[in-house]
Amino acid sequence: MFAALAAMYCLSQFFRSSTALIAVDLSREFHLGPERLSLLGAAFFYAFALAQIPLGPALDRFGARRILLGAAAVGAVGSALFGLATGWPALVAGRVLMGLGMAPVLMGTLKLAAQWLPAHRFGTASGTILAVGTLGSLLAASPLAALAGAIGWRASFGLFTAATAVGAGALAWLVRDPPTTDTSPQPVAPVPGSGLFRVVRQGNFWAMAPLAAAGYASIASLQSLWAGPFLMESLRYARSEAGAILLALGLASALGTAVSGHLSDRVLRSRKWVVILGNTAAVVLLLPLLGVGAPRSALGWGIVFSLLGFFAAFRTLVYTHVKETVPLELAGTAVTAVNFFIMMGPALVQQGMGAVLGAYPGQYRLAFWIPFAALAVADAAYLFTRDTHPSRLPYRQP
Repeated sequence: MFAALAAMYCLSQFFRSSTALIAVDLSREFHLGPERLSLLGAAFFYAFALAQIPLGPALDRFGARRILLGAAAVGAVGSALFGLATGWPALVAGRVLMGLGMAPVLMGTLKLAAQWLPAHRFGTASGTILAVGTLGSLLAASPLAALAGAIGWRASFGLFTAATAVGAGALAWLVRDPPTTDTSPQPVAPVPGSGLFRVVRQGNFWAMAPLAAAGYASIASLQSLWAGPFLMESLRYARSEAGAILLALGLASALGTAVSGHLSDRVLRSRKWVVILGNTAAVVLLLPLLGVGAPRSALGWGIVFSLLGFFAAFRTLVYTHVKETVPLELAGTAVTAVNFFIMMGPALVQQGMGAVLGAYPGQYRLAFWIPFAALAVADAAYLFTRDTHPSRLPYRQP
């Protein structure tokens, strides 16, 4: 089950990041300016984010397995459409379908983890599957650069379409919802109203939401779109060098995700302060992108992007944090509600950066002020969240 879910999450990460290293090819072939290129990158995130609104209640009501299977088919169709596109509308439609198809993958996985695992192991388990799944972003770095150079970006997407279909088959074979006869104690919330209303009426949720949006946006705006053009057009690095730098970012992100889960569960025994630690470091590491202490070599940029990916990955504990502030039966609704902000953030930031680059062509460092300012403000807002501690959580095993 773990292997099938992690493999599908790898594909989700690939699809969201796949436009960074082929952005130059897309711009040339379809005559896309910064505004259209940013909309193309953002289309995946808009679709993904809007799907979170009905997704949480659907996961809680129908279970993860059926939703994951149907969505995987949609994602495969989107990948095929993108790879076969002959014009702008088909490109956007393909990205939208990919976003819809990948929308339930992580949330369905976290829902299953919350149902199958004891609470004091959820942080480590979710961090591990995020780390393994994040390796998919590595496929969108050097491997995609090499593959696109060898067979072209269209044929490359054909291969990943086939991989998505195989992944759907693995989900059908291996993934199971927990037994409905589970008799373990369930916390009962006395507050009336819908599950979504019960989640979003908490002030604690709204202290988390800004960092949920800005934390991932600070990385996704680079990894899924603008790092490639910045490195290749502004800094004049070859596609292979840009791919290697993005590969380093992806590897460090995977490591940071796993480390943050262990650090939170076993060392600091805190969700809040691990998130703040990582994202404060990420704010500092964005400064070179603004021109403050900027490296002078590809190796230097690789180090900066690696450290940025490692510490920004601590943001993934927001899923665990929000899940632990609500009753277990609302876990799916809670994580999808916060995931709406996590996925909407990159869409808005990418389009904002595209607008800046459209008005001031080539001024990437000016555009990078958007994710920097957003993350700094959101990190400060997170100080007002209520912490949860894994050592104080009840043990639950179905």
